Amino acid sequence: MEFPTEYIGLVKDVIYSVCRDEEATGKFCKKINLPIEELDTPSMQVRLDVVERVFSALRQQVGQEHVGLLCGSKASESVWGLVGHLVQVSPNLQAAMANLCQYYICFSNAVEFKLQQEPDATTLELIPVPGWKEEYPYSCRQCVEFNMAAALHIASNLVKQPIAPKKVEIAFIQPKESSTYELLFKAPVKFNATTSKLYFAPQAMKLSIAGSCTVLYNKFKQMLQDELLCSTLGGNFRSLVKREVQKRLGEHTACSIELIADSLCMSVRSLQRRLSLEGTSFHQEVEEVKKQVAQQLMKAKQYNISEISFMLGYNDCSAFRKAFKKWTGLNPKAFSMLQQV
Repeated sequence: MEFPTEYIGLVKDVIYSVCRDEEATGKFCKKINLPIEELDTPSMQVRLDVVERVFSALRQQVGQEHVGLLCGSKASESVWGLVGHLVQVSPNLQAAMANLCQYYICFSNAVEFKLQQEPDATTLELIPVPGWKEEYPYSCRQCVEFNMAAALHIASNLVKQPIAPKKVEIAFIQPKESSTYELLFKAPVKFNATTSKLYFAPQAMKLSIAGSCTVLYNKFKQMLQDELLCSTLGGNFRSLVKREVQKRLGEHTACSIELIADSLCMSVRSLQRRLSLEGTSFHQEVEEVKKQVAQQLMKAKQYNISEISFMLGYNDCSAFRKAFKKWTGLNPKAFSMLQQV
C-alpha cells in the first residue's frame, strides 16, 4: 500500500546533529539500513517507516526521548532547502513565515505548514498527513516537534533577537518529563491539543529580518514558483492532488474537485485533463486516499467505525462500510479481525 514519504533533508539534519563525524554517521546509517549516499541527495524521499527507524535509533543512541525537539532547536535554514534561502532574505518575519507556508511542499511531504491570523496572535500550525500519527506515532511526534522548534530557532536567528511565542499547543500526550518543552519554547505549553501550534504576538511578526534583500528575495521566489510549476506539469501531479486530498481529510474539511483545483491554482478542467493524461481521475484518487487512510486508522485500533466514517467525510457508517467493502473486498469488521491473526 502506498504511503506518504518525507524528504531526506530533515533526516539528514537530525542524524548529523547526533553523529559528529563521517565514521559515526556511516555506522549509524548501516545500523538502520540507510545507504549513506542518500543523505547527500536533496531530492531523495524516504518512507515513513524509515523515518520511524531513524528516530527510534537516535532515541536509543542519545538516551533522550525528545530527539526531534532538541535537534530542531539547533537547526539552520538549510533544513528547508531553497525555502530556507528565501526566508533569510524576506523583508520581515510575517513574510518569512508566509513564504514558509506557501512553499513547504518543496521540502516536506509529510508535514503541512499553515499560517493563520487570529484576533490577538499569528499562528503557525504543523499538520502531519493523515494516518502517520496512528501508524508511526513516535516519528510523527518527533518530526512535528522538530519543525516547531526549528521554526522558533530560525525565526530568532533571522531577526537577531530571541523570539518567544505567547503560547504553544501540542497535539500529543504530555510526557512524564515535560519541563524541557517550557524551557525550550519559553512559553506555556498545552498538551493533548487538537493540533500543534505556535502562537506569535503581532508585534513579533513585524520585526525586520537582518539579511533582507529585495533582489535575492525576488530571485528565490521565482525559483520556487518554477519548482512548483515543474511539479505540477511533470509526473508528480497525481501526487500533488493526493497530497491536497490527504490534507483536507486530515482537517475534516470538504474535499471537492473545485476546492482541490483552487488550492493548486488551476481550473477544474485543467485538473481533470492533467489527471487524465496520467491515466487516472479525481474520483479514483480520492477513493485511493480514503482507502489508504481508512486502513491506516483501522490498523491503529484507536478509533471505532463511527469515528473513522466521520474522519473520511461519510454521513453514516453504512456508507463507509459499503465503500470499504468495495475497496478491499472485506467489511470493516472482517478486516479488523484479519489484522489480529
